[in-house]
Amino acid sequence: MNASYNTRMLLITGLVCINILVLALSGYSLLISHQQYKFRAQTLTQNIASAVDQNLSSSIEKIDISLRAVIDKVEYDAVKSGGKQNIEGFLDRLVPHIPELEAIRVTNQDGLVIYEKGSSKAVNLSDRDYFIYHRDNKDDHLRISKPLWGRITNHYILVFSHRYSHQDGSFAAVVYATVCLAYFNKLLSRFDLG
Repeated sequence: MNASYNTRMLLITGLVCINILVLALSGYSLLISHQQYKFRAQTLTQNIASAVDQNLSSSIEKIDISLRAVIDKVEYDAVKSGGKQNIEGFLDRLVPHIPELEAIRVTNQDGLVIYEKGSSKAVNLSDRDYFIYHRDNKDDHLRISKPLWGRITNHYILVFSHRYSHQDGSFAAVVYATVCLAYFNKLLSRFDLG
């Protein structure tokens, strides 16, 4: 009876040790699995953030270059006869090549939109923050507005703008492009965020 009891105790002790070992290995496996999941999630998040950054940077660069091209076109054609049609024709050809954009427009020094294609609505933008900034500052850096309600588009937009100056450096106009906020939803939907 004593030998049978010892055998049973040895067997029970062995089973307990095996269960403890299995439990420890399972816990270790879960810990490793969790760390791998965290690493994969972190890597995926970094890759998505990098891709979004590259897409946005590329879009902003294209818009900046386009606005500078419009400034060059206005400088060249504004004084010619038929300049308005040339400039608006240029805008009409340029905008479809930049899918982010809804429109590119040019104001005069008083904030009235003078060059655009497709709208006959008289709009004054002299009270807009971006217009005031360009009017009051001589730098020609690209400025991006906060989201605002478009007076021409009638939905929320971001405005990308540049100052346009006369030869003597005095303020002449603002050249600006509008991007619908829905564009950013479309951009982000291209990435698997789920």
